[in-house]
Amino acid sequence: MLFLPTEILNLALWGQCESLWVCYIIYVIYFILKNKNLIAMLLLGFSKGITLHTVFFFPTLIWLFLVKRVKLRQMLLILIGYFITIIPGLIFGAPFNEAINVFMLQMNSYQDAN
Repeated sequence: MLFLPTEILNLALWGQCESLWVCYIIYVIYFILKNKNLIAMLLLGFSKGITLHTVFFFPTLIWLFLVKRVKLRQMLLILIGYFITIIPGLIFGAPFNEAINVFMLQMNSYQDAN
């Protein structure tokens, strides 16, 4: 997948990063199937730190919770994984509020596009 022409164009020319968060989601599914939920939830937090598109996986996560495949306390690792992804921004001087709300701030930056 790495050397497909469509991926090279999408990543290099358009500056997209869909393959990154999808890779994490694939790993999440793999680790859930192997009953390694702690690693899976941590990786889901990393995926959320990359892009907000991870919310499309959350209905599956809710289903996994309802069928008792994933426990609520394990889901707390999603937050820890997300916080790990904002540490570099905090090290380089971003205010905590801005680092934690980066996706909300991005949504408000294109109000004139409508």
